[in-house]
Amino acid sequence: MEATGIDRDRLERLRDAAMEAATARIEKDGHFQPLLFELRANGSIHHVAVLDTISSIGRDKVIDRLVELMRERARQGTVLAAAIAIHLADESAIEIRLRAPNHASNCVVTLDVRSSGYLRKRRHVSVIGASANSVENDVF
Repeated sequence: MEATGIDRDRLERLRDAAMEAATARIEKDGHFQPLLFELRANGSIHHVAVLDTISSIGRDKVIDRLVELMRERARQGTVLAAAIAIHLADESAIEIRLRAPNHASNCVVTLDVRSSGYLRKRRHVSVIGASANSVENDVF
């Protein structure tokens, strides 16, 4: 892990990757399960595939498992930063939980989701607004 933490540019790239993937899932399926992304030491951003167990254990426990997975990978030095994208369907929003050694925030992006088509439904997602709050770092 870098002693000085992660620079703003790499954090924004990680956040944007999570946001783009989450938006694409909403456009395609109308919803998504929590998505996990990590920034590795070589600067690459990876989506980490996890088994879909949300129906059997619930969304909050899945998120807890993702946080624990990231905590262990951070401890091992495998990742420099992590982002978890969560669909807040009741609020028509996406929450991005962004964590790095020198940063911890939750960004909520409010969406306008419009559907068209009868037989083949198409969704169009637009960002209405965003807000971010500093939070306790539960990963690093």
